[in-house]
Amino acid sequence: MRKILALILVAFTFFMFQGFGYVNNTQALAETIETPEGIYYKGTPDLNGSSGNIQKGKQQVDKAGNSIKKGAENLADNLKEKLNLNEELPRSTKEFLKDSENKVEERVAPITGTKKGYYQGN
Repeated sequence: MRKILALILVAFTFFMFQGFGYVNNTQALAETIETPEGIYYKGTPDLNGSSGNIQKGKQQVDKAGNSIKKGAENLADNLKEKLNLNEELPRSTKEFLKDSENKVEERVAPITGTKKGYYQGN
């Protein structure tokens, strides 16, 4: 009974997403041409005077690329500052890591028969 109920719930959810959740945003934006027979969409670009549009598009792409690069650099600097990645580890942290490493060696020795673990090379 529980399996059937779960199956019905999954199917209902699937159909609800199909009906209400999915919006088709993948339609191409094209120039419309109205004729007496009907409305048509122009599928090929108009080459007359389009070089200005191409240049404008290239400029927008370059501007967006530069903006992304600056944003990534700012993000990296911000992370370094927030996480203190450019500072040396405190002595207590170094001691903790060294102590943990020694304890791992002590625990691994009875199992493997050696003092080194599989990750430390032979």
